[in-house]
Amino acid sequence: AELVGILMEDNLDRRLSWAPDGGQGDDEALARFQGAVRLIELPVRADERGELVAFDHTAWPFIPQRAFMVDQAPAGVTRGGHAHKACQQMLVCTRGRLEIRIARGEAQARVTLDRPTQALFLDAGVWSQQVYLVEGSQLLVFASLPYDPQSYLHEATAS
Repeated sequence: AELVGILMEDNLDRRLSWAPDGGQGDDEALARFQGAVRLIELPVRADERGELVAFDHTAWPFIPQRAFMVDQAPAGVTRGGHAHKACQQMLVCTRGRLEIRIARGEAQARVTLDRPTQALFLDAGVWSQQVYLVEGSQLLVFASLPYDPQSYLHEATAS
């Protein structure tokens, strides 16, 4: 993943505006989320037959109760735009390239996912929006709880 920008503001009640690259590395930017957002390297076994990427849920911060995939999204499409009251998520870009915009409290960042060997963990209360940068991108999401439309928080000030 590549961090493509970070923005800190005192007042997030107004509409979010995403700053250009702030020049800060992933670790520093994601540290502002105090563990609520983390990049996780997934175990890979590679040989002449290809790569096997393991989704070892016992090593994750939660055991998934649900999974879904967004597939064949046109370039430039934006999805998400919410947080969850209690649900945690693990996002994996299995094909293409995605920009994940995240916010919690006063912290904001943008992370690019472009390989299936890396997952982005989002804790409950972390607002996220996914921008599909490449035609045909595919996002696989693992969630800690079953689907509940009442659990959505649409404000980017969720904390």
